[in-house]
Amino acid sequence: MDSDLIPKGQFTGIENDAQRRLILGHQKNEFTRVDKHQEGLCFGCSKKTFVMPTLVDICWKCIQNKPIQALLAIVSKNPWGYCFFCSKYTHHVAQINAHFCIACTKRIRASHKNLRHKGDMFQADPFWIYQRKQWGKDYKELMWQDTFDHLIRS
Repeated sequence: MDSDLIPKGQFTGIENDAQRRLILGHQKNEFTRVDKHQEGLCFGCSKKTFVMPTLVDICWKCIQNKPIQALLAIVSKNPWGYCFFCSKYTHHVAQINAHFCIACTKRIRASHKNLRHKGDMFQADPFWIYQRKQWGKDYKELMWQDTFDHLIRS
């Protein structure tokens, strides 16, 4: 009976019981299920269209405006991180597994591309930008200069 809920040719890479329980719990609900044509509810725009599961980082302000039915799972919670929906660093960021349509996936990709264009975390994160202004261009060496001195002396 559980195999009837999973459309044929879909979710073939289910490797463990946790993944199977996650998919089956999502498929049992009539509103959130994904049919055999990969059509389901998009987490980003709330449309019933072609969707695919994706891992993204989202802040709690943005997650409150989205349909919670399309959310598969909250993978991890971080106190600080980059939100792909508001395109900035914020507090209380969660990594989620949810269904997204092609248009929302392109928006997430553009946000991620802009973040990579700025450089790594040390170039884009407001904390490290402030440290660079305060300490100068050698801020990394100055901040960690005394960190390992006690290991060298002993």
